[in-house]
Amino acid sequence: METWLTKAAFFHMQNYSDLNGGEKYGEIRGEERSASCARHDYARNCERRIPCDWRWRRRQVCKSAGRSFIRNVWPGWRLKLGIYDTVRTASMITNAVLVGFSGGKDSVACLDLCFRYFKRVQPYFMYYIPGLEFQERTLRWYESKYETEIIRIPHFELSSFLRYGTFRNYDLSVPIVKTAEAYNYLREKTGIYWIAAGERIADSIVRRAMIKESSTIDEKRGRFYPIAHFNKAEILAYNKAQKLPVSEESRVLGFSFRSLAPRDMLAIKRAYPSDFEKIKAFFPLIEASVKFWEIHEQRNQPN
Repeated sequence: METWLTKAAFFHMQNYSDLNGGEKYGEIRGEERSASCARHDYARNCERRIPCDWRWRRRQVCKSAGRSFIRNVWPGWRLKLGIYDTVRTASMITNAVLVGFSGGKDSVACLDLCFRYFKRVQPYFMYYIPGLEFQERTLRWYESKYETEIIRIPHFELSSFLRYGTFRNYDLSVPIVKTAEAYNYLREKTGIYWIAAGERIADSIVRRAMIKESSTIDEKRGRFYPIAHFNKAEILAYNKAQKLPVSEESRVLGFSFRSLAPRDMLAIKRAYPSDFEKIKAFFPLIEASVKFWEIHEQRNQPN
């Protein structure tokens, strides 16, 4: 049952709980410029590059690079400068970055931007069940496009599913893996400190507060958010312009596969029956989740 994911994998990840940007990364970060220095240079260079003529209509305070500075904004599509500030500034701090990839619209845009601005880009994918074909097809497509390998590791939430018995028997010998432990494992494995994430301010009030608190370049946590100031329309427009397909299940679920929720499981069973059997092999009681949503649909059918 667990040949693909041994307990040792989670025990191994736990060894990285204290690697939060400390001495372990001294050599990695030694060649990188400080974030505050890069932000200052970027703000100054922006002021030099901006021409002053009749096209400039308004001024605004831009905090997307982590420090406020006054800049002019020309009328037209604001993708020209404003919402690229974060990734441009981050590329002055380091030339190597880890990128979380799920196949959703945000992650594919984030990955493409990083390949355009950084010399070394290492994508990673966190799975709940390995080898699901609807996910693997997307991963293989992007591996071919960028001529790279996407690292596949278990999602940190999977450790709690195994330990406490989500749709399966519990196993208290499985250690709980924290978020920081999973990220630090990737850092140790690749030698890359900075992580690019696809969170956006427009996603929710929680993410808005998180990004506003830490800034779009979070030097303390070693994370930055290249698409933080994109809205949904801009993400869709970018993906369309660059011809970036989203994952197959996104067209079925409306988002990338991310949980064992009843609605999601029923949709997966109907659209990808062979992959559902793989899920069922690891979570034998998952039919209960499917049955719950089937009953819900029956009760809510119009008479």
